[in-house]
This record gives sequence, structure tokens and C-alpha cells, in this order.
Amino acid sequence: MRGLPRLLACQMQILFAWSWCDIAGHKVAEYFMPGMEMLIREYGNGGTNIGKGEGQHENPVTFIFTTGHSNEGDNGGEGKPKNLAEMIVNH
Repeated sequence: MRGLPRLLACQMQILFAWSWCDIAGHKVAEYFMPGMEMLIREYGNGGTNIGKGEGQHENPVTFIFTTGHSNEGDNGGEGKPKNLAEMIVNH
């Protein structure tokens, strides 16, 4: 995620999407959502790194929260795709 400033050097409309291969077992609430929120605060609309000053980028980034695929027969329950997807959607 920290490679984002290099992408912003293009000064065009930027879209950033994170896609899960298998979300099961990942610490979504502890790492993914706080990390995405930090990037949004820095590079989203009105972010601290958006502007015309030195080290800033003129165009904000649009971020998309994704939920990953389901796992047939093993989708629900603590740390499983259905529950983690609901956490992201409700965020």
C-alpha cells in the first residue's frame, strides 16, 4: 500500500481496489479496515496528502472495499468469508 505515492505522480484520476483471493482467516478488523481508512485519510477526497503543495497530489484517490469470494461448504462462522464480508459491507 505504501507504493501509492508513486502511482499518484501521474496526476490523473486514480482508483485503488484491493481484491482478496481468500479472505478466510485474515484479520480484517485489525489490519485491512484500519489500513484502508488511513490511506483514505491521506489520499482520499480532502486527504492530508491532497493539494497543490510540495509532496502533495492534486487528484484524490477513489478507494473500493471488496469482500472476496465465498468458500463452498465453509463460508459462515467466525473468521469465514460470509462474516468478514458482512463486516466490510457494514463498515
